[in-house]
Amino acid sequence: MSRYKVESPQSPPLLTIPATPDMSALQLMVSRLAKGLFHKAVLESGGQFPGIKGNARTLAQAEQSGIAFAVTAKAADLAALRAMSATDIQVFSNSFPQEKNIDGYVLPDQIDILFRAGQAADIPVITGTNSDEQTMNPPGFATTLAAFQAQSMVFGSFAAEVQSLYHVTDDASAFAVRFLVVQDFETSWQPYVLARTMRAKYTSKPYVYLFNRVPPYYPEQRNYTEAADPTMLGAYHTLEQFYLYNNLRQWPRPYTAVDLRLADIGSTYLVNFATSGDPNQPVTTTDAGNVVPQWPAFAPTGGQLMLLGDVIAPAAPPNQAALDLFDRVWLQKMGRPLAFQ
Repeated sequence: MSRYKVESPQSPPLLTIPATPDMSALQLMVSRLAKGLFHKAVLESGGQFPGIKGNARTLAQAEQSGIAFAVTAKAADLAALRAMSATDIQVFSNSFPQEKNIDGYVLPDQIDILFRAGQAADIPVITGTNSDEQTMNPPGFATTLAAFQAQSMVFGSFAAEVQSLYHVTDDASAFAVRFLVVQDFETSWQPYVLARTMRAKYTSKPYVYLFNRVPPYYPEQRNYTEAADPTMLGAYHTLEQFYLYNNLRQWPRPYTAVDLRLADIGSTYLVNFATSGDPNQPVTTTDAGNVVPQWPAFAPTGGQLMLLGDVIAPAAPPNQAALDLFDRVWLQKMGRPLAFQ
């Protein structure tokens, strides 16, 4: 798990969980083993409340998965498994699910149930997502009308409503929203649930962002996917880290004043949060002379997120209808209240 711990004599520890490992941050927030080890958290790119895939697996299910892996690896017992080299294990890395399980020790129950019961760490959080998280995971939800209708069965009785919401009527329209559907129903919905839960069940404030800056590129420049047109990836997964950590120099591009201002203000938000638990203080004007726009804490009703992009300003979630719909999908699928209810 990637972890960046920021400390100063004036502030308690900050645990930031960049990119996909923010899924682990929610586990740390509810695990008794991590109690008191950190006092603020930054969760980037989603979260891991039970989503469309349902509950996390039980200990018994995880044990069966381990047995199946041992069979695949031709390991007769635990000693044989422990004797395997890292290289040998990597050969089989795609043959078993690598995910959390409710073992009764690290995780005593499903994450949403623990949050709803008030058993999570009551700490300030920054959470959010990028506008194009899923472009790194082709082919996305579905690329044809037939595939979209088949995939939509995961939404149960809301399948037709999902198709209508995204205006999918043919192959072209299904292809056009192939990344947006997963973005909304996975990556965007998770921070939305966490923010509402923190406001409903805890005293600490949540701050939500949407990073949507599409970076510039030199002619013939590629990103690490080697895309022929790198701009088609938009504000892709992990891109925000170059800006929030003010590390633009690590990846040379023809940056403009927009990029430099975003990195300056974004990193100031992070350092402010590490210092005070509030991205708005103590620094209100950066050393470069940029005034730091006020980032409102997410409100219980009508909550706003902070746009981090060409414009740095509060705004309503751009996909509110989709977020509300997935609340209803979740209630039907899981048969229990949402974490904030």
